[in-house]
Amino acid sequence: MDGILSAEGLTAAYGNDEILHDASVCLRKGEFVCICGANGCGKSTLLSVLAGIPPDGLRILSAGKMPSVCGRPVGKMSRREASAEISYMPQNETSVWNFTVREIVSMALYSSGARDSGRVDEALALAGISGIADKGIRSISGGEFQKARIARSIAQNTDFILLDEPSAGLDFVFEPELMLLLKKTAQERNCGILISIHNINTALRFADRIILLPKKAATFCGTPEEIASCGRLSVTYGKEFTVYRHPVLDCIQVL
Repeated sequence: MDGILSAEGLTAAYGNDEILHDASVCLRKGEFVCICGANGCGKSTLLSVLAGIPPDGLRILSAGKMPSVCGRPVGKMSRREASAEISYMPQNETSVWNFTVREIVSMALYSSGARDSGRVDEALALAGISGIADKGIRSISGGEFQKARIARSIAQNTDFILLDEPSAGLDFVFEPELMLLLKKTAQERNCGILISIHNINTALRFADRIILLPKKAATFCGTPEEIASCGRLSVTYGKEFTVYRHPVLDCIQVL
C-alpha cells in the first residue's frame, strides 16, 4: 500500500442526482495521470472526495473502498495530516485579502509548519512567476493567479498533488509547458500528480495514464494508446472519434 492514493467503486449523489457511479482511482508516486470526461461527469467531485474535502450536500451511496493514502483512510485524517500527504487545488478560489503572489505560494508551508523560503522560491521559478512574486493578487491577471495556485501546490511538497483544471485561464503557449512541468515534477520528485482536464488530446499527449469518467457508468483507466483504441472514448463523450498519430508530435490524437 506504500506510495498509493486510491479509492474503489465510489458512487455518490447530490440528493437524488447521481454524480459519480462506480468510480475508481489508483494513483502511484512518480506518475502523471489525467481525469477526462464530459461536463458534469463529476471530475471536480471525485478530486475533492479523494482530497478528503467532499462538497456540501454530497452523499456517498456506496464504496468498495473509501479514499486512502498509503493505506490510511483520508476521511479519518485531520486536515493538517491530510495536507501533509495531499496537495489539493480546487477549480475556483477567491480571496478577500490582497495577498502577494509570494504569500499565496508560502501558504503551502502550513502543513509542515516549516519556514522554507527555498521551496517557495523554487516553486515560483518553476511556474515562471518569480518576477511578480511581490505583486498583490488584485493587480495580476487570472492566468497569473492560476500559476500562483499551481506553484503553491508544488511548494507543499507532498507525495500526491490533485489539481482541478490547472490549465483553465492559461494561454495556449503555457498549457503544454504546464503539462511538461507537471510530468517532470512527478518523475523527479517521485510524487503522484492527478489532474482534471477538458482537452482529451492534451491528456493523450502528456499523461502516463488517463481515467475516463463517463456519466452513469464505471470509470476506465489506461495508457493513452489503450484509451484511444478501446472504444471507451465514445462511451464517455457520446460521440465517435477518429484516432490518428500526430505527424509532428508523434503521439496518439483524436478527431
